[in-house]
Amino acid sequence: MSDFGKHPDFLVREKSPFNGGPPPQHLRRGFLTPNELFFSRNHGDIPQVDPADFRLMVDGLVERPLSLSLEDLREYPRTTLTATLQCAGNRRIEMAAVSPIPGELPWGTEAISTAEWSGVPLREVLAGAGPKSEARHAAFLGLDETERTATASTSAARSRSTKPWIPEYCWRTR
Repeated sequence: MSDFGKHPDFLVREKSPFNGGPPPQHLRRGFLTPNELFFSRNHGDIPQVDPADFRLMVDGLVERPLSLSLEDLREYPRTTLTATLQCAGNRRIEMAAVSPIPGELPWGTEAISTAEWSGVPLREVLAGAGPKSEARHAAFLGLDETERTATASTSAARSRSTKPWIPEYCWRTR
């Protein structure tokens, strides 16, 4: 195993922040991508977080501001779904062969993976906070620090459904 417990064949495109994915021959072996081959796309370093200290904060235009621990999140209804995640830059190396794309990773076909994900639906967490009638949107902020704009996730307490919390994927819980 290499960085972050990845398979020795894992194609590392960048060490810091950590970015890479599985070679195509490994993707064809099964429908679900194992953790050691699941692609990693990061714009910043993976935060180091003590699970005992972690809190998901829900505040703003809500009736009941929340500060939820991982244990608190386990009390909410949980759902599992199968999803394929793909970086928007997947196969960028082919586009770059036509016209250079400065400052972007030269992804091949490895920036895609499929897994079962489990967690608390965002609607459940927001319902627990009780959005006020004047609330019109939700803003999300993760623990990862980047120079790019953070993107919103739609699930709290994200984890691979059959695996424990994996910092590489789960500390982006927003």
